[in-house]
Amino acid sequence: MFKETFAPTLRYATLRVIIALGALAGAEIHQLDVKAAFLNGVLPSAVYIEQPLSHIKGDATRKVLRLKKALYGLVEAPRLWYETLSKAMASEGFKRATEDPCLYYRWKGDDLTLVGVFVDDFLMFSTNKKQLEETKKALAKKFKTKDMGLARWVLEMRIQQTPEYKILDQSQYAKEVLKKYEDDIKKAGVHKRIPRTPLLRGQTFVKNTGQASESEISKYRSAVGSLAHLAIGSNPVMTYAMSALSRHLSNPSEEHWEGAMQAMRFLRACSVPRGCRHNSEI
Repeated sequence: MFKETFAPTLRYATLRVIIALGALAGAEIHQLDVKAAFLNGVLPSAVYIEQPLSHIKGDATRKVLRLKKALYGLVEAPRLWYETLSKAMASEGFKRATEDPCLYYRWKGDDLTLVGVFVDDFLMFSTNKKQLEETKKALAKKFKTKDMGLARWVLEMRIQQTPEYKILDQSQYAKEVLKKYEDDIKKAGVHKRIPRTPLLRGQTFVKNTGQASESEISKYRSAVGSLAHLAIGSNPVMTYAMSALSRHLSNPSEEHWEGAMQAMRFLRACSVPRGCRHNSEI
């Protein structure tokens, strides 16, 4: 019945671009939340569901309900919400960026308005404050929204804004990760000096000739996944290390685990939480 179910989301790289452009423009970046976003999706064809036990009308064995809008739990719901949103944005004069289908932009004269969408979270700024408020009001007429004001947190990342600069960092998430693996970091037989890089200089990894247990694989994947989230989000300096460690997710060895703990020690050694800082001047 539904040929397309894939729904894109805002890329981390695009998020950083929004922060950087907002800083260069000297504009405030605001956040907007759409309540029950998936319920706004318009169904292209008839969908029927069994009557819920709390709402039985007539003979439940013979009568079903026809959905008027998409419902959470439908595999196509994210796609329908994305299509509904795209039409709404187009009606307000916004165009989709070719590099990221979840980035919308609009030029009015010399004024630029950017809107990035991560499912139901909107990050937006405009070089004209009046147009920013007009965009918020236009979206509020089409969906139930909550104006979060100045953006401070998105995807477990903190956004610090001043007229001179903007910083995107994951210090709180990093602290939670380090606390989770605190004992493992101490036990790992890695280099004891304070690390200056996520991996030791010249360090390479070879394929495990043995077989890791399911618990070891799960633990390794969890650790590398946590580090990868930091690398992709706001710590590009860790990208190479995560690339090297991620090649052994299916069968990690003790060497690979110690490599992950080396990256954890590097993260812990950063007395000032690393992040992406964007100044208002190049």
